[in-house]
Amino acid sequence: MEVVERQRRSQTLMLILSACLLAFSHASSASLHHRKQSTTPSEEIVWTGYAGNAQHTSLSKYSPSGYGTIAWSALLDQNPPINGSDLAIHYGAGSLTANTLVYPYRYTGGFEFLARRISNGQLVWSYLSNYKFPPSGWDWIPPVSGTLLPDGSYAGPLVGGGIFVRSHSDQTAQPIKTYYPYSLAKSVSTYFNNVFISTGITADSAGNIYYGIRTYTNLPNGLKSGFVKMSESGVATIYSSTNSLWPSMNAAPTLSNDGKTVYVSEISAANGWESHLIALDTSTMTQKADALLVDPYGGQANAHGDSTASPMVGPDGDVYYGVMYGFNSHGWLDHFDSNLNLKGARGAFGWDDTPSIVPSSLVPSYTGTSSYLLFCKYNHYADFGQEAGNNTVAVIDPNSQYTDPVTGATIMKPVFTTLGVTPDPRFIATYPNAVREWCINSAAVDIPGKSVVVNCEDGTVYKLDLTTGALTSRIAVTDGIGEPYTPTMIAKDGTIFAVSKARIFAIRAKAVHVVTTAVADRSVSGASHSAVAPNRR
Repeated sequence: MEVVERQRRSQTLMLILSACLLAFSHASSASLHHRKQSTTPSEEIVWTGYAGNAQHTSLSKYSPSGYGTIAWSALLDQNPPINGSDLAIHYGAGSLTANTLVYPYRYTGGFEFLARRISNGQLVWSYLSNYKFPPSGWDWIPPVSGTLLPDGSYAGPLVGGGIFVRSHSDQTAQPIKTYYPYSLAKSVSTYFNNVFISTGITADSAGNIYYGIRTYTNLPNGLKSGFVKMSESGVATIYSSTNSLWPSMNAAPTLSNDGKTVYVSEISAANGWESHLIALDTSTMTQKADALLVDPYGGQANAHGDSTASPMVGPDGDVYYGVMYGFNSHGWLDHFDSNLNLKGARGAFGWDDTPSIVPSSLVPSYTGTSSYLLFCKYNHYADFGQEAGNNTVAVIDPNSQYTDPVTGATIMKPVFTTLGVTPDPRFIATYPNAVREWCINSAAVDIPGKSVVVNCEDGTVYKLDLTTGALTSRIAVTDGIGEPYTPTMIAKDGTIFAVSKARIFAIRAKAVHVVTTAVADRSVSGASHSAVAPNRR
């Protein structure tokens, strides 16, 4: 672990917190309709879906209650796909109200969305979706997930580019509506066999839903690959992709802080390489800006089909997006202004990672001028033969630069990096200091507790203390497995949710209730003891 010791900034936490949480408060002036239902008190929206909110900043106003025990856990997959010693799948992000967790469950025939009580894992409701992802040539099965809407409803994907919306996520036996971006009056089988949702789903503060679709044939009404804005009443406004592009796999649309712009990622349908970040006007779904993704050397960068990185919008409106490039297995973290002009240096790591916002006042060693910093994965992969497997996470400064000792490129300067703790038996014969990878695609930033909840392939969930850069708490939830990167979340009551080895785990200071739910409830198990981490070096 390397910690750069500097003196505490003079800014106060509350000023920065107010700036960073703009993402939770802005309403989209582009909405077609205002949602008329209101949430019940228990349906306070705590974590909408991927990376917490429509800007994907991963900020949490709640702190973990502790890392003492696994309160309960639930299976995510009826038949997890194993490739050697690895899981060959990305699992979709969950959503949190004050009382309920909603998440996707994969079974042999497709996907089901389940809602459970945060307190004890009790099943509240389930919905069997007919969703199918696009034809796959990727190494890993793509993630499937939905999002909470401002009124407490939950929206998820259907076959043929459709969306289901279930009212009141905290309640049983609620109505479900389905919407499609075309008429179902004719040629239904043609649409269902040739239109696929290929991205995550994002909602604005007025209840409009944004997502990407790929089409695989000429359709009767001329529907093409592109991005859909679906209003609460089912009115679709569509941006059609141009120049042989279509939506990048997995990358969820990202909204500006004022809700007037949605940022989306597109990739070449012809060669799978040329990639663009595009800004769309949310009121009309017309293009405002287009940035070709490039690396620091002028070559093309790539929104890789195996990556789950999504654009992220900072409190100042700047846009960050993790991309891949063949020269460097890290990829890069591109930094743009709100009009998609490149800004400053790139981050040295971008592969399959959406950075999290860290208010700079949470990091006392930082004495620079940025109001916020970025937390990100910072692995150094031994299996690519470039480095020694000293896999780290990092807090980096988006506005400070230095020369990358690995690539020689000018990059964002790390404030501190933190090394993993578990030796990696696959590589230690060649690289004695190799440690297990950090397996995240987004991480929850605990603002009140000045920490980050971060997941590792060693099967352990860690607390990274932002005041010291040290790993100060941990809990082993499994014995570890190689797996595509996974999200973490923090519930209102302080329960941590983390994914490992095809299960989602509810972690808290102590067990409140032992779950005895039957296997029919999709393999939920309760805590019978506190989980103790194995010895670490």
